[in-house]
Amino acid sequence: MFPVHVIVAYLTADYAFTNTNKIKAMDRKELFKHWIWVVLIFLAFTFDTLLKTFYGPIILMILLGFHFYNDLLKKKNLLLSEFLGITTSFVINIIFIKQLRNSYITPEFSFYLLGMLLVSVVVSTIGRSLKIIDEDSTDSDGISERLAIYIFLYAGQYLWVFMSIITALVYRLIVQKKANSYWLLSPLLGIIIGILWKVML
Repeated sequence: MFPVHVIVAYLTADYAFTNTNKIKAMDRKELFKHWIWVVLIFLAFTFDTLLKTFYGPIILMILLGFHFYNDLLKKKNLLLSEFLGITTSFVINIIFIKQLRNSYITPEFSFYLLGMLLVSVVVSTIGRSLKIIDEDSTDSDGISERLAIYIFLYAGQYLWVFMSIITALVYRLIVQKKANSYWLLSPLLGIIIGILWKVML
């Protein structure tokens, strides 16, 4: 299992607590506050690895500078911005893969976190991009449902996986009432990603 710290840092910074579609509409003050969050996240995942190498701090500053530029690019071309962001993070991650193996965050745990990000906020972002869910939607019910499925699947608690799906369905019937394809896609993607990560880990 290889470490994915830089990729996890990128996804956490722009997806975990932020609707990435809203970044393009942020004013300067909001964007500056978002960038403080970005710096803290990247430091949290790399302070004990990149900062201990000769070129690491320089690479980290370049990576952060590119991330800031990439957030500005979202205002013009969101898809290009996302492609460049994940590609750059992947390349930097590969270059420093040896150093990242010695992080306090183990490779296995970083990969587990990557799965959590993919099954929750990345799925929501793709859903917004494809207009399956509203662009301004927090998708809190979908994220909670898929995270529960992912965690319980990994733990082998299949009854709780079933209960999570039923609970989310009942919630949507009561609150949202109007059914759509996302009601089926959300738990299905949670199961697929959960099984895939369980096999890989």
